[in-house]
Amino acid sequence: MVVSGLKFCPEAEEWLLKNRDRNTHAGGRWREIILICCCHSVSGAFQDPLETIRSKCEQTEHCVHLKERLEVCEARVSSRSSTTEECTEELFDFLHARDHCVSHKLFHNVK
Repeated sequence: MVVSGLKFCPEAEEWLLKNRDRNTHAGGRWREIILICCCHSVSGAFQDPLETIRSKCEQTEHCVHLKERLEVCEARVSSRSSTTEECTEELFDFLHARDHCVSHKLFHNVK
């Protein structure tokens, strides 16, 4: 299937055909943003580029450090029988850093 000069992978094509009614403008044109992010992994399976970028961002030095802090907190909390600590701050710090990294990279893949 070719839409606006873009050829989609079989998985994306199947999804587009199943969801045709939800993915059209009033004039019947496909939304440009739906699956421009259609990517193939080495195995050829459909991959969400957001997940790919997130995993790359999680490997940056800053995110690795914050994830380690989160894991230490989770280990500390799970080792106690009764505690009010929940590691919310560590989780939010990690997610904020990861999403900040993703925000700089994601829109280079969306046109």
